[in-house]
Amino acid sequence: MRKKDLAINYIKEKISSGEWKTLEQIPSEPILAKEIGVSRMTIREAIEQLSILRVLSKKRGSGTFVREATPTVSFNDLYPEIELKSEGYKEILEVRVALETLALEKALKSSKNELINNLFEILENMKNSVESDNFFEYDMNFHIEIAKHSNNNLLKGLIELTAAV
Repeated sequence: MRKKDLAINYIKEKISSGEWKTLEQIPSEPILAKEIGVSRMTIREAIEQLSILRVLSKKRGSGTFVREATPTVSFNDLYPEIELKSEGYKEILEVRVALETLALEKALKSSKNELINNLFEILENMKNSVESDNFFEYDMNFHIEIAKHSNNNLLKGLIELTAAV
């Protein structure tokens, strides 16, 4: 098992067991790194992925908190056998490329100017946040913005589902 996946599973277990409660601050990166036996960078990557999945919420200067559970379904809930397997991630990325290509084609037909303006704004935010915790959120927003303009709710939902993997 990869170290990042070990950290993700550790954090998920603390939350699902109730040891870490909703809206409660989780331990700092150095403490988690020591508890799990991995680097701070590994913890940072795990927290970033769990933030994208909306399991955790990072607040600059305050720490990382457990988010309220939402009734959304994750890709791994639907296809648990894909979780933690590199070939599974490759397959998911192939599906994402196909979905996003279709979404982009549809979006450019319906709202080209608005879409382009919104994407440039998101790209500017991404460029300004390369070193910050917000980069991955802007990246996900970029893909979801395209899906939103496709005017196809199912396509948008599938892209949102695969975007966080």
